Amino acid sequence: DVPPPVELTAVDNCDGDITVSPSAVVTPGDCANQFTMVRTWIFTDVCGNTSSVSQTINVNDDTAPVAPTAPADLNLQCASDVPPPFDLTAVDNCDGDITVSPSAVVTPGDCANQFTMVRTWTFTDVCGNTSSVSQTIIVNDDTAPVAPTAPAELNLQCASDVPDIVELTAVDNCDGDITVSPTTVTIFGPCNNKFSQVRTWTFTDVCGNTSSVSQTINVNDDTPPEILCPSDVVLNFGPNLDTSPDATGGATATDNCGGVTVTFNDVITPGNCDGNYTITRTWTATDSCGNTSNCDQLITVGDDSPPTITCPADVYLECAEDLDTSLSATGVATAIDSGDPNPTITFSDVVTVGNCAGNYVITRTWTATDNCGNMDECVQLINVTDTTPPNVIDNCPTAADFGFADVQCQTELPTGDEAEQALVQNNLFSFFEDNCSGIAV
Repeated sequence: DVPPPVELTAVDNCDGDITVSPSAVVTPGDCANQFTMVRTWIFTDVCGNTSSVSQTINVNDDTAPVAPTAPADLNLQCASDVPPPFDLTAVDNCDGDITVSPSAVVTPGDCANQFTMVRTWTFTDVCGNTSSVSQTIIVNDDTAPVAPTAPAELNLQCASDVPDIVELTAVDNCDGDITVSPTTVTIFGPCNNKFSQVRTWTFTDVCGNTSSVSQTINVNDDTPPEILCPSDVVLNFGPNLDTSPDATGGATATDNCGGVTVTFNDVITPGNCDGNYTITRTWTATDSCGNTSNCDQLITVGDDSPPTITCPADVYLECAEDLDTSLSATGVATAIDSGDPNPTITFSDVVTVGNCAGNYVITRTWTATDNCGNMDECVQLINVTDTTPPNVIDNCPTAADFGFADVQCQTELPTGDEAEQALVQNNLFSFFEDNCSGIAV
C-alpha cells in the first residue's frame, strides 16, 4: 500500500537549479507489512544551501486473512466415510503467503465408528494475523450388520440327523470385525427324538449394533421300528418241551433312530387235548419315542408220543374148575405218558384152544391211550395147561354094581352095549374127580 515517493519541488531565492534528494529510512517491525518509513526530501541550491521535508509512513497489517466458507458439517455412519481434509485458501489484504494450518480435534465415543471430529483450518498471514473456519463431522454407526439368509427350516426324524451349526457371516456398513454368537434353545418333548430347536445367529459390529437370523429344527420320530419275526416252529409235547425264545428264536428289530426294545406276549389256544395247543407269540418292537411294530410267530405244540406201556409178566396156570384169570390173579399193565398223568389202560382177550379142553392160551392185549389219542400196546400170554390126572374120590364100584364080577378100577372095564349102559346107569363118573371138567372113563 506504500505509495511511491512524490516529486516535490522547492523555491529558492536565487536562480539556479535546486537539487532534490529524496531518501527513506525504514524502521522494520515484526513482519514485512509492519514497519515505519520516514521519507525525507532534501533540497539543495547551487550554493549548497539545503532545506528538507519529511513524511512518515506507518505500515501495520493487523487485518486477518479472509477465510473461505467452511465445509458443511457431516453426519456419517463409519470412520471410513470421513473424507480427507479439503485444501482451503484464504485471501489476505496484503501480499505474502498465507499459511494454512488444518487441525482436527476428535472426541471419541464408545466405539471406533462413534466419535465427533472438529476440523479447523487456520489461515495466518505473514504478520501473524489469523482467521479460521471449522467443520464438525459426527460419526455414529447405528446400522446393524446385514445378516445372511437364515438356513432353511428342517423337519427331521432323529436327533442324530440334526446337522452341526453352520458358520454364517454378515456384512457391515463399516469396517471392523463382526462377532457371530450362535445360540440354541431346545424345547424338549417326551423322548430323545422328539423336540424343537431354535438356532439363532447374532451378528454384532464393533459399535454393538446387532442383527440376527434363526433356524427352526423340528425333530419328530414317528417312524416305527422294522421287526423281523423268527420262523414258525412245531414242537413235540413232552417233559423236555421248551417254548422259550432261547429254543424257538427271538425277533430282531432295527429303528431309524436306534434304541429299540423287543418284547413279546403269548396267547395260548388250546387244542383237543392237553398236549395239543398253539402259542401265538406277538413280538413288539418299541423305540424310544413309543413307536411300535408287531409280528406274530406261531408255535405249534403237538403230542404225537404214545404212552409207554409195560405188560405184566406172562402167566402159566394149571387148569381148574375155579381157574382165576382175572387181573388180580394175572397182573395189570402200567403206563406212563409225557402229557397225560393217567393214561387209560384197557385190554382184550383172545383165547386159542389147545389139544384138549384143559389146554389153551389167553392172549391178553393191553392198550394204553393218552388224552391225545396216542396208543401203545403190549401182549401178555396166560398159558393154561392140564397136567393133573383125575383122582379117585370114592371106593371103586364093585362088580355087583355093574353086574360084573371081579372088576377092578385099575383094570380094563368090560365093554359092550350092556356094559356101557350099566356104567351110565350106575354113574360110574361120580367115583372120579379131575382138576378140569370132562372125564373120559
